[in-house]
Amino acid sequence: MVFPLQMVAQAAIGGVDTGGGGNGIVGGPITDIEHWWPEGQQPVGIDYEPWETKEQSGILLKTRWNQTKPYNYLCPIENGKNCFAGCVPVAVAQILVFNALNYNKKFYQIGDQLLNEAMWLNIEEAVTHPQLVKPVVSGESMNAQTWAVAYFINKMGEAVGVKYHSDDGGSPAPTKNVVKLLQYLGDIGLGYSNIALSPITTDKVRDMIFVKKLPFYYSGKSSTNSHAWVLDGWLLRERRVITRYAFLPTQYHTESKEFVHANFGWGGQKDGYYTFNAFYTDRGPVSPQSIEDRDYDHDFSAVTYNLSK
Repeated sequence: MVFPLQMVAQAAIGGVDTGGGGNGIVGGPITDIEHWWPEGQQPVGIDYEPWETKEQSGILLKTRWNQTKPYNYLCPIENGKNCFAGCVPVAVAQILVFNALNYNKKFYQIGDQLLNEAMWLNIEEAVTHPQLVKPVVSGESMNAQTWAVAYFINKMGEAVGVKYHSDDGGSPAPTKNVVKLLQYLGDIGLGYSNIALSPITTDKVRDMIFVKKLPFYYSGKSSTNSHAWVLDGWLLRERRVITRYAFLPTQYHTESKEFVHANFGWGGQKDGYYTFNAFYTDRGPVSPQSIEDRDYDHDFSAVTYNLSK
């Protein structure tokens, strides 16, 4: 099976931190530890069978929205330009649009802001035909699909209390307000329940994405900043490892690696499958090798939920 380019080459996804690959005798590690193995019990070789995909959800979100134009066209203007839409509103908007269109969870009021069916129809067209959402060319007006998406993102920003800015610091919003927004949607009968803000395990990630088919909000910090995005894909790969000895029976065990797909809200840039809690975007998907300014590797939080369907 050939994976999308954004997942990186098969060799990379199978070989990160594996301690070896392919078939043949592994050198360094065996030499290093044979001093404390009883004589005759050290391995004479380790064979790695090919990685096999055991579980894969597919990528849930079709949207690849971001914080700049045209998505921020209806955000406040500061220093002569529209403020960034904010990573939190963009993440929330993509999640709620997915649930609205796939599970019939449209809503028509958020606080004192009214939404209508025409807006949802235009958003659906924008999701189906993403090329319709585009920057305005001089002399032209904004089309209905672009306006609907920009309007919805702006309303999500208001709902989560974003603090708008036009500089590189972005437009932040508290994650706790995402919880409040989902609770509100549950209170008005949209089926959102058991909403929780906490660090989570790979088992919970699997449950949300692979079992329930629900994208969810995730956030983390780097050495210099924080970011919020969407987790919307699950991939489990396994391979059998065969350890051969000179005077002992051959042993077999299975190695497994779990990957999650991240939609970072950067218009598709850096989206891909990452080792869970190693979202090293400066290196790209599935390549946890160094810590950089945009390598999100600590203080993770997730907003999980149930959704009646």
